[in-house]
Amino acid sequence: MVMRRAVLASGISLTLAGLVTRVAAQGAPQGMQNRSYEDGFTVLASDRRFSTWVEILQLSGDAPYARGVVPYTMFAPTNAAINKRPDIREMLLPTASQAFPDTTGLLNLVREHVVTGLHPLDEFKGKKVTLRSVAGTPIEVDATNPQAIAVTWQSFEGQKAHATLEGPPILANNADIYPIDTIVLKRH
Repeated sequence: MVMRRAVLASGISLTLAGLVTRVAAQGAPQGMQNRSYEDGFTVLASDRRFSTWVEILQLSGDAPYARGVVPYTMFAPTNAAINKRPDIREMLLPTASQAFPDTTGLLNLVREHVVTGLHPLDEFKGKKVTLRSVAGTPIEVDATNPQAIAVTWQSFEGQKAHATLEGPPILANNADIYPIDTIVLKRH
């Protein structure tokens, strides 16, 4: 029995080694070049520009989903973007007198910034593309000016919020993460 397990384990090891060698020789699969082997949450957490957004993801309860296997695209506000709204902490993060944060508000906030599926930068080049956030609102990405790619959210009430991409996307194994210069905060 022990001998059979050892033979099986060595066979699996050889098969995996052969697969890794073939992938290394052939290159990464289409669309996976230049991607981190880490998940979107880990990539965000390792980048100091997103420390407040990471805190919001954790408090909302969405951090496990950002680590998951379902691919997503996130328009992630940088700390500078969130700092433009000094009231954001009071509105969303718990104070010393609160036992728990407003997770409904945090969850809606995160969902406004996330789209299901990977949407690489090439998908937007030279055109306007409308996506739908996980919260259900339309997000228009206008890449007709490659030096200033604009992102516009439209609420169901007709209100608009605008952001601009701050550099190229960060490519995680399960996510395309676009740094943006504004946090989208819906009015209810």
